Amino acid sequence: MDGVGREVHEEAEPIDYSGYTILGKLDIPSIGFTSVIIEEYTYSAMNIGVIKTHGAALNEPGGFVIAGHNYRGRSIFMYNIRNLGAGDKIYITDTSGVKLEYTVYETLRE
Repeated sequence: MDGVGREVHEEAEPIDYSGYTILGKLDIPSIGFTSVIIEEYTYSAMNIGVIKTHGAALNEPGGFVIAGHNYRGRSIFMYNIRNLGAGDKIYITDTSGVKLEYTVYETLRE
């Protein structure tokens, strides 16, 4: 704990994988989706996992945006994201092992 009673966590260090910087992991159990989150904002990086396109560091205050391909039938792609519904859980784990839970509260479909 720090001097004000807040829990102190080890700072997350990015991991290098095949020339890409891994920031953490995304898990969405309700649709059977797991992927690494990659720092590099490139089309080719999305062939490895989802990419962080904007915002705060993982598991830090503030929002952030991720993007991924939605090709049908390949496990590293986000095709089934269309099946997310209110109440579904999303987990983000950074490279220090800190895991936060997020809840889908609304989905918009055309």
